[in-house]
Amino acid sequence: MSEQVREWHFQELQSLYERLEGELPSFPGNPCGRCRECCTGKGLTSHNVTAFELELIADRIGEERLESFRRFLQRTGEIEVCPYFDEKIWGCGIYAVRPYSCRVFGHHRSQRSRLPEVCVFAGQESIFGVGEYLAKVPLAAELKELARSFWPYQRECDSPSECPEDTSHPEGTSHFDHDSPPVYSVMGVASHSEGDALDRALNLMNRGLLLEALAEFEASDLPSTPYVMYCLSLVFEGLERHGDACTALQVALQQAPDCAPLWFRLGCNRYSLGQLESGAQAFQRTVELDPGHALAHALLGSHYLEHGEHERARSYLTHSLTLRFDPRVESWLQAAQERINP
Repeated sequence: MSEQVREWHFQELQSLYERLEGELPSFPGNPCGRCRECCTGKGLTSHNVTAFELELIADRIGEERLESFRRFLQRTGEIEVCPYFDEKIWGCGIYAVRPYSCRVFGHHRSQRSRLPEVCVFAGQESIFGVGEYLAKVPLAAELKELARSFWPYQRECDSPSECPEDTSHPEGTSHFDHDSPPVYSVMGVASHSEGDALDRALNLMNRGLLLEALAEFEASDLPSTPYVMYCLSLVFEGLERHGDACTALQVALQQAPDCAPLWFRLGCNRYSLGQLESGAQAFQRTVELDPGHALAHALLGSHYLEHGEHERARSYLTHSLTLRFDPRVESWLQAAQERINP
């Protein structure tokens, strides 16, 4: 079922792209594309692409250049020209599925940004101010909602922390940081202050203002979608209201039962409540849905290490280290091995 839902979202995104073409102005005789400045780090200093769109590219084109494209989007200078720029045709090599931000470039820009000096659109573009992005750029709000809807089904994670620092290891290691699905946004196309109540709440969360973020949720009429409930659970988690976090996650799981990030968060919160067995069950469901989830494997290993199931612990910890090295996991594995072979 999840594959069918993913495909539905991909088709909706491509339909949005097609409709966008009719929303953008055209300029007869415009030689756009010959300078390629907008496909370079110098010509375009900010280029935001949603995880949703990256997955469309992976699904329709393949993943061969996707990691290079991600690094290019970071604008570190490591990659100067977009990996998808095709010098043989001197244009975009993935034109049919190029991201939204590439499509609106030149037609619309923020007053805080600039176009390349040689861009033929300069002087013809529509300029939007702070807080006007979603209202003034065609279909931007629709893309935001579609990306939020897709979040439970995405395979790539795009933001910084998945497990709270208070997830404890039974041997006394009390802090374990994680990489995760979105904490602050699934969108890269607008700042949180420019959106709805969820964007404002996420902005407050990023600033560490959790009580204010909770108030934003409570005062809003946001729908109880998986992504909204996931974000709400993070607020509860940060406030150490783990029971409320579990309730929010269970609401989300009723709608998206195959979403690994939701199960992982549920496991973390159950563990924080002392519900160790049900927490481990949630971690087990996480790795069933996402075999590449190194952190869930690690926490399962630590759970079984505490409960004296050393062979089982070694299996999970070893697998976790094959996915991602972490010195703490390595120390847990060493402890398991020492108990198996004293």
